[in-house]
Amino acid sequence: MPETAVLETLDVEALSRKTFLRPHQREELQREIQTLEWALKGHSMHDGRPMPHFATDADPADPEVLQESLERNQSMLQRHDPLAVNVDPMVKNRLYRLMRDLEGKIQADMPSYEMMERPTPVNVDWHMAWEKTHKKNVLAWKAIRRILEPNNTEPNFTNVELLRRSEHPKGDPRKYWQHFEEISFSERVEEEINQLSDEQYLEFLKLKALEWSAVTICKQLGWHRETYELAMARLRGAVPEPPAYDSGMDTEVDIDEPVYGAEAASPVVSARDTSADSMQPFGPWLKAELDRRQIIKKDFAAKLGVRLDQLYQGMSGKRRFTADVPARATALLAQFDQNQAVLRVHEN
Repeated sequence: MPETAVLETLDVEALSRKTFLRPHQREELQREIQTLEWALKGHSMHDGRPMPHFATDADPADPEVLQESLERNQSMLQRHDPLAVNVDPMVKNRLYRLMRDLEGKIQADMPSYEMMERPTPVNVDWHMAWEKTHKKNVLAWKAIRRILEPNNTEPNFTNVELLRRSEHPKGDPRKYWQHFEEISFSERVEEEINQLSDEQYLEFLKLKALEWSAVTICKQLGWHRETYELAMARLRGAVPEPPAYDSGMDTEVDIDEPVYGAEAASPVVSARDTSADSMQPFGPWLKAELDRRQIIKKDFAAKLGVRLDQLYQGMSGKRRFTADVPARATALLAQFDQNQAVLRVHEN
């Protein structure tokens, strides 16, 4: 297709097949053409002066070979020189509008900086689908930029990384290749999070047992919030829901009453509240769960980060666990259900 036809029709398919030389490439090719022209005239390749004659048996370069090289380079310069593309101002305006339109399409589902830095399976599939979807758009965008500014010498002038953003992409390029053209956003998210693997869930349980926040866990595992909620739902379904537990944070405490010995040194349990309304049976529930799984309590206490006597006192109801212990104990039980190697059990 002629150059004028390509530009007048603004054919992205045809523009994606056009490649243009950078300024330094164009200058190097022009110097090579000048050298070949001088050589055909018998002049020096450096300054165009007549070549000196030396007493040598070597034959000069074959004029036919020089002519063939000259024609090949001239043809290459004509095809790939953006200055050779003669466009009027109206066509340039249309090319600019097309370039901006391509930028919007490319950026819509382009992986963010954070996604590119974390090569999770989801992010890798996302990037590969984006490349496959927008390959022609990117090539056409580069060609238009070089046509509009042929003498721009910036190293990254046609680098598509200029379009990458920090925000999460609005679109998903995978849906086209998975034949999800008509699928809604909520259904797509559900399809994605339902692929939660056992390995990912086990890693989630480890981080949950370490009391990582939801935001930090999502960042570490490369998850969306919906994936985290799915993992939490799976956690709640894997372990029976513990009874409501009151940490006692709102209970009045006599700050003038001194605390001595192990009670003062240990942050794991707090003084028992003797009021019948505030007592909650989390300790007996935990003991029943450990006995049902036949978990060695000494090993469980070590994994939980408490002393064995503190664990027994909490399970018997003589002392109350602090607010963080129930959540960590529940996560540790769920982790054991996924992989029994994390805790030792009694041998029958």
